[in-house]
Order: sequence, then structure tokens, then C-alpha cells
Amino acid sequence: MFFPNEWPHTVLYEDIRTPLWSTTHYDIYFLSLWFWLEIALVCILEAVIGALCGALLYVFVLLPRKLQKQPHITPTDCFWVFGIVIPFWIFCPDPAMNALGVHNQIFRFCMGTITPTLSMFRATQALFGFAPPSDSLGSYAFQYGSPLLIHNNAKGEWQHATISRIIRRMLKFSAMLLATGALQSCLYCFDSFPSFHLPRPEHYYTLQYVTLRQIFDNFWLGLLVMLYLTAFCDGLAFLTMVLTGYETQPVMRNPLFGSSRPSDFWGRRWNRLIHDCLKQGVYKPIRSLGGSHAVGVMGAFVASGAFHEWLLETAFPTVAPVHGPTLVFFLWQVVLLMMEQQVEARWKMFSTLQKVLPRPLLSLLVIMLALPIGHLFLDSYIHSAFFEHGSLLLPMIRPVGTGLTGKGE
Repeated sequence: MFFPNEWPHTVLYEDIRTPLWSTTHYDIYFLSLWFWLEIALVCILEAVIGALCGALLYVFVLLPRKLQKQPHITPTDCFWVFGIVIPFWIFCPDPAMNALGVHNQIFRFCMGTITPTLSMFRATQALFGFAPPSDSLGSYAFQYGSPLLIHNNAKGEWQHATISRIIRRMLKFSAMLLATGALQSCLYCFDSFPSFHLPRPEHYYTLQYVTLRQIFDNFWLGLLVMLYLTAFCDGLAFLTMVLTGYETQPVMRNPLFGSSRPSDFWGRRWNRLIHDCLKQGVYKPIRSLGGSHAVGVMGAFVASGAFHEWLLETAFPTVAPVHGPTLVFFLWQVVLLMMEQQVEARWKMFSTLQKVLPRPLLSLLVIMLALPIGHLFLDSYIHSAFFEHGSLLLPMIRPVGTGLTGKGE
């Protein structure tokens, strides 16, 4: 029942689980343990490959600099980063997944985005001198290949994970799985999920598409994406803590309900892992080359938009790719951040309101700045099988007679 005789990475349309319980109208499913086991193995394997990549950069880029006390970038350094490491992670994941028969969207998302994206930005960190401190090849390779950031204590040393912290992370992971499954089940059972794989309306990319109903849809789907990322990262943190014995830094910090301003949303709460990579691998290198703060922020968001566009080809092969909207969404975030900076500098009342207004109201105001065009970011998730295949990860209630989409034929 929990371990079906089929590898989850091949699943496209049929639910490989047997219902725990069925009623006249609904089937109740437990999460697929086989699914989680295979994903854990994939993450471990990719982390090892990432660590090997980090070892190469340490030997051929970082170590020569340390021995020669030469901080300047050399042509050899650029060759290793831009000629070998980054092209490898751009061009290899997709054919590798195709050769292995990986069709499930969740597996493609994990295999094609986590380690490849982290490795590319960590390579530019190393090139421009912003790699994390390390006194040996092993420590650098470990940090490079780790899918999460290791937490440092007050002395700057890696924080060892206690049994109580590991148990607490496991409980949080379990709670996030239940919350994610509950939300997706509600969207299924109340027929509020979008119709997958349907052509985009002609006015999809115009203001005519922005209606109150669409804004609500963007909110619920944005919340679901946040829950997916939080649950998966909590599971990854639990796995990392068990295997390595070290505490990891949190990735998601309740961005939809805890943000006080756009910079708080993107800088402190939403996907702290990618934020760190963009800061160390794009923003700081731009600043070191003489770029202003605004140029550095623009570069980081352009890089974020660019790799999200790249994901269309790698992680979402069932989607008819439309390039550009995701980049537009991230450029709009740059506009919001620049507006925030100007408003805060010119009107002191802005800071006063932040202290007076309740945090939930501030969070609502923040996300309302992005919700009208949220579908530009959510497009790949909506028009692919991401949520369909993701339901295998979760305890789920689904109407009887429906497939992974939760809809009738």
C-alpha cells in the first residue's frame, strides 16, 4: 500500500497509491513513502556530484589563489567557472533526466533546479572571492555540495544538531505536509483548482486578465507554492541534519503572512537559500566591479528571472514555454524595491506606519503589490503537472473517479 511496484519518477497520470479509505464521494490517500525515499536518494546523489564540482573549483581556482596570495581573477579561473562548471549544470540535467526516464514533474524540478542552480551561483561566488570560509578541500566541497546552508554558532563554527532540534524539525516537516495536503485537498474538493493543460486565454498577459477572481486564485496558488517549498525544504533540512549532524538555516520564513515590506519579503523571508546565492554570487560581484546598489539589485533579480526562464525547459517539459513573463515578474519586484527605498527616504511617515499597523495588514499590503501579476510567476506551475504529481508527496483527499488532477474526465 505504501510502497507500490513502480518508481515514482516515471509517474505521469495515474496515482500509484491505494486509498486508505473511500467514501461515496471521496478517496483518502496517505503520502507515498516510496516517493519520498526516491527523492531523498536523488538529493543525496546530486549533493555528492555538487561536492565533486566544489572540489574541482577548490583545487583549480581557490587553492592556487591561496598559495600564490593572488586575489585577482585569472583567465584560467574564468575558464573553469564559465567554460566548464556553469555549462555542465546548464546543459547536462535535461538530457540526463530524459535518458533516465524521469517524467514526474516533482522529480524534474528537484533534479533540474536545486543542485544545478546552487552550483552555478556558488561557482561565481568562488570566482569573485565571496566563497564561504574554508580551511580545507573537504570543508569547501561539503559546503558547496550541501543543498542547504549550514548554521554557524557565535564562534563562526558549524552548529551541531541536537536530538531535540532534529525531532523538532521532523515534527515541523510533518505539520507542513499535513497543511500542504489539506490546502490542495480543499482546492480539489471545492473544484477551485485551475484546469490544467488548457490553452492560455488570449488576454492572459494583459490588464484585462486581472480580475478580483484571478487575484484570489493567484493568492491561493501562491500560498500552495509557498507550502510546497516550505515542506520540501523542511524535509531536506531533516535529512541533512540526520546525515551530517549539523544544524541548517531555515529557507522559508512565512513570507506571505510575516513580511512588513517588499525588501523584507525577498531579503529575509522568501527562499533564503536562493537569496544567499544571488547575494554572494551576483549582487556582491557586481558591487565589487563598481556597480551601484541599484545595479546590484537589478542584476540579482535579472539573474533570478533568467534561471526561472531556464527552468521552463528543464523542469516543465509538458508546458508550451512562453519566455519573458517570469522575467517581467521579477523586474517588477525591482521596481517595488526601488519605490520602497525612495518612499522610505522621502516620507518618514512610512516608517511610522510600519511600527503602528498590524503585521498581517502590512503583509497583505505587501503581497497585494505582486498578486495582480502573480500568474506570470505561477504560470509554469499552473500549466504543467507540478501540482498533480506533487499530490503523491502528500496526504490527500480527492473526489472519487478523478485522476491526479482531481477532476473528472
